[in-house]
Amino acid sequence: KDAKQRVRDIGDVRLELEAIAAGDALSADAAPVVATTRGRPAPGWLAGLVLLGAGLGALAILLVPHPTPKPAVLAMLAPPGIVMNADPTSVGLSRDGRMLAFVGTDTTGVSRLWLRNMLDGEVHVLAGTEGVSDVSAPFFSPDGRRVAFFSDGKLKAMSVEGGNADVLADAPLPRGGAWGAGAIVYQPRSVGPLMRIPETGGTPVAVTVVDSAAGHRGHRYPTFLPDGKHFLCTAVPGGEDSRDILLGSLDGAKMRKVLDSGTGVVATMRGWVLFEKGGAVRAQRFDARSLRAVGPTRTVPTLRAISPNSDGAPILTASADGTVLQRAASDLPQHLEWLDRQGRVMGDIGVPEGLYGNPEISPDGRYAATDFAENGSASAILWVIDLQRQTMQRMMFEGSIGHAVWTPDGRRILTGSTLGASDQDICSFDAGTPGSRRTELRTHSPWNHPLDVTPDGRFVVYRHQGTSTRQDLYGFAFGDTVPRPLLATQFAEVCAKFSPDGRWMAYLSDESGQLEVYVRAFPALDRQTRVSVRGGYADPNGGGFGEPRWRADGRELTFLAPDHFTIMSVDVTPGDPPAFGTPRPLFRLPRGAQSYCPTRGLDRFLVAITREETGGSSALVVTDWPAMERALATR
Repeated sequence: KDAKQRVRDIGDVRLELEAIAAGDALSADAAPVVATTRGRPAPGWLAGLVLLGAGLGALAILLVPHPTPKPAVLAMLAPPGIVMNADPTSVGLSRDGRMLAFVGTDTTGVSRLWLRNMLDGEVHVLAGTEGVSDVSAPFFSPDGRRVAFFSDGKLKAMSVEGGNADVLADAPLPRGGAWGAGAIVYQPRSVGPLMRIPETGGTPVAVTVVDSAAGHRGHRYPTFLPDGKHFLCTAVPGGEDSRDILLGSLDGAKMRKVLDSGTGVVATMRGWVLFEKGGAVRAQRFDARSLRAVGPTRTVPTLRAISPNSDGAPILTASADGTVLQRAASDLPQHLEWLDRQGRVMGDIGVPEGLYGNPEISPDGRYAATDFAENGSASAILWVIDLQRQTMQRMMFEGSIGHAVWTPDGRRILTGSTLGASDQDICSFDAGTPGSRRTELRTHSPWNHPLDVTPDGRFVVYRHQGTSTRQDLYGFAFGDTVPRPLLATQFAEVCAKFSPDGRWMAYLSDESGQLEVYVRAFPALDRQTRVSVRGGYADPNGGGFGEPRWRADGRELTFLAPDHFTIMSVDVTPGDPPAFGTPRPLFRLPRGAQSYCPTRGLDRFLVAITREETGGSSALVVTDWPAMERALATR
């Protein structure tokens, strides 16, 4: 009776029966939709049954031979000594599901790209990636013979057999890519339109147009539909609790919204799209002819709905054969513990497990401000932890935040806050009064995180996401309405911290080709000195992980090594300018460390650590998830 549920012609019935025969349907009670596999000849006896008309449709379904589904849920362990990157986008399945690419770190702390044969389980490092840094977001060519990835500020591709990596294009701050019919679509600069290049490389051209009237700042994480010409992507920043999923095409046709999702989406080659919404991983049909989502959504069993974040990334990878793989260690419950200067555990903080982001210890060492999401919560908000009494108090009741910092007197906490808007303003809270939000600066742009306050309490430095200049350092004096750029170059400048006397500012920049720690005079910002020798590390999303830290007397500076685990220490001799010693390792953070903050004396380190899987890092693999959901639906 419902016209929306009717098939349009007898040809659609034939296509749906073919889909059922191939095991495409999630369940027999799903709404009729058009199968996306075209051009496949129907068996003669099946076509004859279709011609008998709709009255015999049920009989035809019963007579279709169904392959016996063999769904399985597996925990895929990384090789001994290898830790898979915790980012869900650090894994990628080939279209046929035979090959997995993942970013892994070995015992030397070097990240490389690894390949796993999903048929025989063989794992090997991809020859030619041993020397690259910051490998991320691998994705395969349609035939599975080449794999693309981001590293060293470039988009690269190489054969799965190894060899030299071809540099295809610049990508200084990438947010995903996908390989279609003869072309690659990718996001090189975090915001702005997606770019298209030939699969062999070439001059990038914009393939999407950002709709600023809809509140969009850019497009990220494309995923191609089966035709290799149309793709879906995430519009950011989008709403507070959902993301606009847009349809685009290689010919640059006008985009339109097709879905709401809590995260980015993954399109499978069997006509389904997978995404998070409402606290669950969902699947929905995507009609290849109308290019629209059709029918009801289905819940995909066993997979975890990772808490959405502003990045807009998908939370899993999928292949054409019904295999779904999820690497989600960053969403595992975390606990807080103290480490000493040798990295030895001094004890846990007795607060609930959850997701802790960038804890920041108060000047007196008694409290820690952190964004925190309870297990199963969809978003993080600001909390304050009493480290002595081991209690927590909620400071914020809505709106996402960025990195929290304290004013030098410990009375106020600064954060970046959206509170339902797309812009991330700089706000502050009275440290003892929950809900006492006060806007300090209206930024009129997204992704602004306060980084530090000068010792005199008058000036704030914050991270600003540029459109053509990548990540920049901006600042403002309390009471100002207009911020000013401090360092806004063609390079990325991140993670600034003022010296205890306020005369120097330490930060990281990739002007040398990799992230290094520098110190400049403040406020003149001249007399630059490079502190690190072999590189540093900072959170690519602009958080506090990897920030340089001064000791309270100004005679030591710490930072994070490029391996993401080793905390380095540098002796500082005060002067004009200061003299810096040779960096030396202090200790290695434990496996599963997601963020940390030292005390002002650099004698203790507060670390948020995931409850990583016993025996090493792993990924969850679900084979033939459509058959699994169908089986559960019939119980």
